[in-house]
This record gives sequence, structure tokens and C-alpha cells, in this order.
Amino acid sequence: MKLMLPDDTNPTGNVHGGTILKLIEQVGWVVAARHANSGVVRDLMPLTARIEKMDFHQAAHVGELISLKGKLAFTSERSMMVVVNVSAENPLTQVKRQTNTAILWYVATDGENKVARIPHFAATTPEERAMSEYGEGLYARRRQAEKVAAEERGGGKAPFSDQDLDPGRFPRDPTALPASFSRATLTHLMLPSDCFKNGIGQGGVVMKLMDNAAAIVAIRHCQSSVSTVSIEAMDFNNPVHNRSFLHIHANLDFASQK
Repeated sequence: MKLMLPDDTNPTGNVHGGTILKLIEQVGWVVAARHANSGVVRDLMPLTARIEKMDFHQAAHVGELISLKGKLAFTSERSMMVVVNVSAENPLTQVKRQTNTAILWYVATDGENKVARIPHFAATTPEERAMSEYGEGLYARRRQAEKVAAEERGGGKAPFSDQDLDPGRFPRDPTALPASFSRATLTHLMLPSDCFKNGIGQGGVVMKLMDNAAAIVAIRHCQSSVSTVSIEAMDFNNPVHNRSFLHIHANLDFASQK
């Protein structure tokens, strides 16, 4: 539980989406750490591998208490799926609102930074079994997508290029602002306060910086205040480390009328 203060806000006065992202990742990390170290092997360090989905249902406000509840939902041999629910409470009226839901994936590394095996999670309640089946389906689809992507790369296709994010490949209103107008790049030096004790950067710190970069692009394009609404899949391909420069490049890829 955390009290939202003025330094947690964005320019509109609501709680910064990046602040919520960082808190969600921290709670997910704790759940993953506890489970990963519940078996015979101990001292395993969780790392954020993927954000499956994250929704912002309502904005949180200064003076509200943010409560986060994380729950392990599924494990494969080497990964864990954690569900986090976020609510905001007015401490004066005790009125609570659900503000966010998120699904995150973690792996655990040993002392040699190798991905370790995860203790099996046994669902016992109907709710846990339903969520575990959902997680198993997500895991299977993800593995299949990775297999297809690997085959495409083997055929000479690059895994990613700037062209993949070029809005110019879509038909555009000729009166609209060009994509180049809203592009943004942020550079951040990773400090000890941004990292775990082993020097690897916290996923929540990276997520908050990415949210900042995305907000700059959205504000430039809309010419107005914006709020984070949803995140549909975010992959952590490699860890970042203390004393590293983190470069974040953000581009507008699509815009609807609302």
C-alpha cells in the first residue's frame, strides 16, 4: 500500500502511469521471488521477461492509497505468470476503485545468471485452475509465435527494423502531422537505485521510462494532455545493468479518432 503524493503525478494532475507500472512490476517481482525460492534451490533472482497485458481502467489521484495484490497464476518449467490487481482508496471516505489489472511473466536466474527451473505451481481452487489454464494457453501460443519468428529469421528476415514502426506504410490524412514530428528519444544512465543488488536493472524502472517516452510522442501528436490506457505485450529481451546507458526510441505507429 502506498499513499500517492504530488511528486507521483503527471502534468494533468493524475497519478503518473509510469508510477503505477513500476509498483505493479515490484509486486509481481515479489510474488515471483517467493515462489522461485520455495523449492530446493534458493537465492534465485527473478527477472521480468514479458508484460502480457496491462490495463488502466481508471486514473488514480493524489491523496489516494494504492493497494496492489499479486498472485501466481501459472508456471512452466522455467517461467512464471503473475496477475496483479490495483485499487485506489480514498482514506477519508474508504471508497475503493479498481484502477489497473496486469499479467506479467518472470524467469529466475541463479548465481551464474542462468535461467533456472521453477517449482511447479499446483492450482487448487476453481478460480486458480481457470487462470492456470488461461496461462498455459498464453504460454503455448507464445512458444508457437517464437518458433514462427525464428523460422522467418532463418529465411533472411530481420527480427526488427525501423521500417516495422514506420507510420508511413499506412494511408494518412495529408493534413495530419508527420510521424517525424512526434518521435522521441530518451537516454537514461542506470544508477544503483535503478537496479537490484546484483546490478541488473529493475523492470519497473525501464517500464516507467518507456511510458515517459510514449507520453512525449502522444502529447506531441495530439497537442493535448494524454493518459496511458493499456499495454498490449512488452518483451524484455535482455537485462540492462548498472552504469549502462538506456536509449529509448518511441514512434507513433497508429492513431484512431479517440
